[in-house]
Amino acid sequence: MGRNILLVNWRDIQHPEAGGAEVHAHEIFSRIAAAGHRVTFLTCAWPGCAPEAVIDGIEVLRRGSNFTFNYSVPGIVRRELAGRGFDILVEDVNKIPFRSRSFWPGPRLILFHHLFGGSIFRETVFPVAAYVWLWEKMIPAFYRGEHCQAVSQDTAAELVGLGFGRERMKVVYNGIDSALYTPAPPGDSPPLEESYCLYMGRIKRYKRLDLVLEAFVRAREEGLERNVRLVFAGAGDDYPRLESRAVALGLRETVIFEGRVSLERKLALL
Repeated sequence: MGRNILLVNWRDIQHPEAGGAEVHAHEIFSRIAAAGHRVTFLTCAWPGCAPEAVIDGIEVLRRGSNFTFNYSVPGIVRRELAGRGFDILVEDVNKIPFRSRSFWPGPRLILFHHLFGGSIFRETVFPVAAYVWLWEKMIPAFYRGEHCQAVSQDTAAELVGLGFGRERMKVVYNGIDSALYTPAPPGDSPPLEESYCLYMGRIKRYKRLDLVLEAFVRAREEGLERNVRLVFAGAGDDYPRLESRAVALGLRETVIFEGRVSLERKLALL
């Protein structure tokens, strides 16, 4: 018998700012839907979006706004979703929490990717960073005693250090599509003529990619061949700062900034 699942996250896979957390949610819950379970995904709206959609078997409801969605969720659940017979609510904690215990009396699972901590102050202006930081500091009060899932041992250990019970914590590592991500066949042409080191992911200040540049300089000083390039690929707004840092480190001709790449280019680079 299939289960009826309510998933709450800030963004869905089609949101213009969707990132790794949204890919994670979509890949897992589309498979859950394909296995015969009903999945309803409550997420925020954005200008011009369809308020409702079905994506790979997931019913997506887009409500509220990108900035105040956490305040909208309790009312939306009570008004629109209370009578739909959900077996469980899965709250994907990604930035600001929704405090599902305050409005959902049934079974809950709280999913954690990572905590920002002080790194949020490197990502955005002080008032916004302080707002996120304060909300995150209250996470133990909201979720201590809940059944939780973390995507890494580091995140689990951090949560346990905040007072979460290890007996209610399950670590489920991020997966990979092993049919899609496979080694290139012998004889395939490489995407670049030179050998290269690759960073693939979001280009955001809190990722501390300036440390990758500095490590690359260290590697060259300690014998890395001079023809090896450093490649950054992915969407994000931290490219100008990284480009300036690369120039300051004398890597103007050595670092390649690809920007957002297609799936085909991503696979080729990997």
